[in-house]
Amino acid sequence: MKNECNPSLSKRIETRGGAKALVLALAVGLLAMPTPTLAEWPQGQLRIIVPYAPGGTSDNIVRAIEPGLEASLKQEVVIENVSGGGGTIGVTRAANRPANGSNFGFVPTATLTIAPHMNAVAYDPAKSFEPVGRIAESYGALAVRKGFPADTLQEFIDYAKKNPGKVTVGSAGIGTITHLYSEVFADATGVELTHIPFQGSGEAMNNLLGGHIDALFDPVVLRQAKAGTIKPLAILNNDRWEGLPEIPTMAEAGVKGFNVASWFGIVAPAGTSQEAVDGMSRAIEKALQDPGVKSRLKDLGVLPVYLGRDRFGELIQSDFKNYGKILKKVGLANE
Repeated sequence: MKNECNPSLSKRIETRGGAKALVLALAVGLLAMPTPTLAEWPQGQLRIIVPYAPGGTSDNIVRAIEPGLEASLKQEVVIENVSGGGGTIGVTRAANRPANGSNFGFVPTATLTIAPHMNAVAYDPAKSFEPVGRIAESYGALAVRKGFPADTLQEFIDYAKKNPGKVTVGSAGIGTITHLYSEVFADATGVELTHIPFQGSGEAMNNLLGGHIDALFDPVVLRQAKAGTIKPLAILNNDRWEGLPEIPTMAEAGVKGFNVASWFGIVAPAGTSQEAVDGMSRAIEKALQDPGVKSRLKDLGVLPVYLGRDRFGELIQSDFKNYGKILKKVGLANE
């Protein structure tokens, strides 16, 4: 694919006698213990850096869980959008923030598992952060602008083959998961697309709505596709999305091997206390149990699927290896 930059673009405990009294005393004592996380954290704001501009999928996910985090942690949560570099600029800033329990970073898949394979980044995915928790997995789709001359995935492929390099596909930036989607698709179907990177999914979506690009592989397209302002051609996951049940998956539409998964999570600068990490992780888990949050996330095309810090850390390491292999296959690994 070609790349072009466009800047506009009690269980009840049954005990007897003194044993029962002892159990009750222990229970009361545990309830009276202070929350170690809040005791250690400095009072004031907690800050989460989102490495993309406002309005995109990443920004909307954090804003969906923000009220729940504030309610659990009893502190204000400030969201700081730092866009650029396919998310790597914001993630770098998050890595360099003081590890005092007040600073966190939002990380989509690509920033820790894809971008480091493609370009030199100023952080180490394995050493610069403490994993906190995964928030969600992403549903995504391929959608085209309203006037694009294709209404099915096969028609899109046929048109792209007849017009090599003329179909423009946007992304949230070079090295993002949305960029990788298009590269894997091009490799699997043998088409030549022209990649147009933007400063986040929100900007890419606006350019698709405006007809400035032809296509976009991104979770952000789902709401607009449901509203009928753009044309969805295929779901990127293994299962259909309940919001557009008539739209087939890539596999159902004939494109096999499209196995690029996407997730979103929270990390903290390396050296952050485990009390702070665990406290934030528990707050994320609790926020995701709210029915309103679940509904909002599903509307965004993401599924609330929590993972604690240990399992999240294992996922990061596993995907880093797997995506390195994929990037090498499609010729994007700078190794």
